[in-house]
Amino acid sequence: MKYFLLPFACLVFISNVFAGNLQSTTHSEEAINRAAEKVYKNALSEMESREYWKAAQNLIVITDYYSDYKNLDAVLYNLGTCMFHLELYSAAEKIYVYLIKNYLDSPYVSNAIYGLERVYYTEKMYNRALTYFQVITEKFPNMNEMDGAYYYAGQSYFYSNDFTQAILMLKRVPHKSSFRGYALYTIGLGYLKKKMSIRQLSPLTIF
Repeated sequence: MKYFLLPFACLVFISNVFAGNLQSTTHSEEAINRAAEKVYKNALSEMESREYWKAAQNLIVITDYYSDYKNLDAVLYNLGTCMFHLELYSAAEKIYVYLIKNYLDSPYVSNAIYGLERVYYTEKMYNRALTYFQVITEKFPNMNEMDGAYYYAGQSYFYSNDFTQAILMLKRVPHKSSFRGYALYTIGLGYLKKKMSIRQLSPLTIF
């Protein structure tokens, strides 16, 4: 896909370079946006089908050849998400951080911060995951992914052996969330762990 689009991308940019007036330049920008939008829609469709490698290739095409695309922040966020699903966590982290630093006003900043929470949880860096969770709760308390944010925070507390906080966070996962079943399972484990801890601290008795 990348090499198929390269000749067309080159023609667009060459036309822009040799354009002699503002109208021609504007037309070229519109052409670039139309071409990029088509590639972007293909990438989103591939992501819905969980074809993350194909989607990533298309998204990289946009970053390489359509860097002036008006929705480049969305492209970067979805590219980071593809990297996450492909288990390329270091790449996902770098893309999310780049998006946050370079597109401060983007509506995808909150998504990127959530992405970092997921990355650090998956990499077992629980304290860093919880740091980004705190940022979410302070600055983006109504974001769409709050159920996931609470879930990964709860899991991070659980594996940090803070079972009380783990239970509190996991109880915040809504009933309709896809994370609800996993949250309930960990809540049960959390209560069990707390009970075992109490027994270990209690004095031994005969009965």
